[in-house]
Amino acid sequence: MDWPWHINTDLSSEQKALRRQTLDRYGLYAHLSSFLPIALYWLYVLTIWVFGARQTRGEYAAVPGSPHVKRGAGTAAGRAARWWRGWVFRVGGRGWAGQEQERVVHKMVGLAWAVWLGVLSVHGTGDDYLHLTKRFGTVAASQLPILYLLMMKNRYSPLRYLLRSSHEELNPYHRILGRIIVALFSLHAGFYLNFFIRANLVKKLFTRPVPSLGLVAIILMLTLYITSINTIRTYSYRIFYVTHFSISLLLAPVLFFHASPVRLYLIETLALVLFNTLTRRLTSFLAPSTITTLPSTTLLKLTIPIPPSHRTLYANAQAQHVYLSIPPPSQPTSGGAILNLCSNPYTIASVAADTTSLTLIARSLAGPTSARLLELTELWKARPPLRIEGPYGGSTRFPDFASEFDRVLLVAGGVGGTFVLPLYQRVRADMERRGGNTERVVMVWSVRSAAEVEWAAEAVGEVASGVEIVVTREEEEEVVVDGGVEMLDLAEEGGRRKRGRVDVGGVVDGVFRKGEGEKVAVLVCGPGGMAREVRAAVGRWVNKGRDVWFHEEGFGF
Repeated sequence: MDWPWHINTDLSSEQKALRRQTLDRYGLYAHLSSFLPIALYWLYVLTIWVFGARQTRGEYAAVPGSPHVKRGAGTAAGRAARWWRGWVFRVGGRGWAGQEQERVVHKMVGLAWAVWLGVLSVHGTGDDYLHLTKRFGTVAASQLPILYLLMMKNRYSPLRYLLRSSHEELNPYHRILGRIIVALFSLHAGFYLNFFIRANLVKKLFTRPVPSLGLVAIILMLTLYITSINTIRTYSYRIFYVTHFSISLLLAPVLFFHASPVRLYLIETLALVLFNTLTRRLTSFLAPSTITTLPSTTLLKLTIPIPPSHRTLYANAQAQHVYLSIPPPSQPTSGGAILNLCSNPYTIASVAADTTSLTLIARSLAGPTSARLLELTELWKARPPLRIEGPYGGSTRFPDFASEFDRVLLVAGGVGGTFVLPLYQRVRADMERRGGNTERVVMVWSVRSAAEVEWAAEAVGEVASGVEIVVTREEEEEVVVDGGVEMLDLAEEGGRRKRGRVDVGGVVDGVFRKGEGEKVAVLVCGPGGMAREVRAAVGRWVNKGRDVWFHEEGFGF
């Protein structure tokens, strides 16, 4: 079978103009179709609303049935299907901490989108090889604005409102779309390279500005892609971040001068960059901070005052995170340039009752930000300024656990307690306010040493009856917190304290066995292995027909 596309350089002016019109039209199709998922999402919301309204009217007229009967086999099968659609392909990490899992639904959407863009790249090209080659580039460029929209973190992101999703929920789609765009640009470059070789024009690749800029662009894109793969990100997140940031800034002007027909898409992208930069400034502030080390741990405690102009943003910031960066006044006199490119996410451990300050708990690692924060702890009289941006996160869309669920299980590993403990306090307080049984809310927290819980001594002491602390280190020193209370004894006043490894399956089974047919919410924040164990254990109960709401937050241990 012959190759269907042929190189034809003898087109008339009219034919070239028609080809350009077709290229522009299909580029516009691809660009506008980016809004199709938003339309489908709201169609889905409308359908669910209409169905729910009809179901409510039908149930009102009927005699209320047993909750066990209401959860029939069909419903159980539907819940199981929804659960396992959310299972993961181990192709990446998970969450904003650099270990993001990409669920099956993400892959399905990505595959469908790749097929759609592939069709738009091929349809209507006839047998014109150069038309096909240009179409790949046009369709790829048309996706750049939506690619940038998907990566916007700040609270003013349009997709945050249109899709009611957080940056963490949209980021997997950003990564998948990025791969599709790189693939299309690679086809564009590969087909053009083949043309230059066959036409004996290789020298012009390096002597003429347009093809030369194209070569630079594809090299930058492939570098961006290679440094984005999980192996590189795991080895050095800093390499990934700096490369991603730098190349993203370079690509726009390179493509702008490489291909004038796609400049509209590049102008859109640059406008979004400007919008994002300005709006992120609205949610950031500079504040003198107190940084201390927690004895016998690798943890740092940061206490940061919140200016009055930002306090309303932090009134309900449980389980949310901020991005911390070190501004020039707090950077070292030499070798601190890398800090200008560093912005690290940290979960908010607590916010003062009057929202005048927030507390962050950070594990001191090998990165430049951690290293500098550790150095700043030695300036015990100083209060170095830090820049804080946020708060961010999907916890603002969490359900009302106290009223919508019969039981709530929260599992934390290490500094994952900064995410789980504030939620536990909130749910327990809501239960008490409604006169509910607080024993239905359970928190299990696995830590390397008891000293790692010292920062939460007061909070754990207040709610010790529902918190189980598991210390994984075999040999444990006594850690005394303010007031002379041994940290290991905090959970013993009606609570639980263990040593060893968390029996994830036993914990999950214990919660689900306490009430047949009850609706259960499960939240986990910890190492990837712990999260997978929790999901697997909960999944077994979903397969049995239990109604479960599950959330996994990415974090380092």
